[in-house]
Amino acid sequence: MELIDTHTHLDSADYAGQVDQVLSRAHHVGVSRCITIGTSLQDSQAAVALASQHDSLFCTVGIHPHEAEKTEPGYIDVLTTLLAANDSVCALGEIGLDYYYDFAKRTAQQRRFQEQLELAGKLGKPVVIHCRDAFDDCLAILDDFDVAAHGFVFHCFSGDRPWARAVLDRGGSLSFTGTITFKRSEAVQQAAQYAPWPSLLIETDCPYLSPVPKRHVKPNEPALVVHVAAKLAELRNSSLDDTAGITTENAVRFFNLPANRTLDQQTP
Repeated sequence: MELIDTHTHLDSADYAGQVDQVLSRAHHVGVSRCITIGTSLQDSQAAVALASQHDSLFCTVGIHPHEAEKTEPGYIDVLTTLLAANDSVCALGEIGLDYYYDFAKRTAQQRRFQEQLELAGKLGKPVVIHCRDAFDDCLAILDDFDVAAHGFVFHCFSGDRPWARAVLDRGGSLSFTGTITFKRSEAVQQAAQYAPWPSLLIETDCPYLSPVPKRHVKPNEPALVVHVAAKLAELRNSSLDDTAGITTENAVRFFNLPANRTLDQQTP
């Protein structure tokens, strides 16, 4: 069985000095590759550096909506350079809108989102989208860009079936976290049941959202994505092996990952 954790934050301080061990534990349960996600210029640079140290690790670069007011002129040029740094950089993200916390003005969030979508189109890169309490505005902005041409995914999808339909109708993908294992996540579970197999990805979003039955494990880590896969298999009346195979194939296709890079053979 092979799994890919498509959304991690392995440059987080939670894993300082422990990334080798975290990746090794992932390997031992079948998680062959992970993608660590950029959220600011500094964080994106750290993600690129970290991914360059591990054959199994890939990364994205981008400006999270929380960071929208902290960017300086020329940030697009920096992202452009990072996107071409090496073959570990596989997408632009996470970018989008977050009206739940409103850590940045909404107009600034929208501008950064638009600017980065334009960059993704120019470079032909898939996009990882963060959207919280901003679904309508997020879709309205996406409709101004041909994002389906190179792929886009709503990471940590938290919407219901109609929201899923709106993303799918635009050619997008949905990525599910440990949220689908939570008791009060019926709407998200229904969306996971509804979406067609080719549109599905799985992730931990670690260090956050440890899945049931490992809710006590802090920080979350890529090895626990197996529980997300198991719940998705249960919801869709599928086997774990089949679910793992399909979501892994989807991840390889979406992020254009090479077939011959697997998790580092390390001893825990």
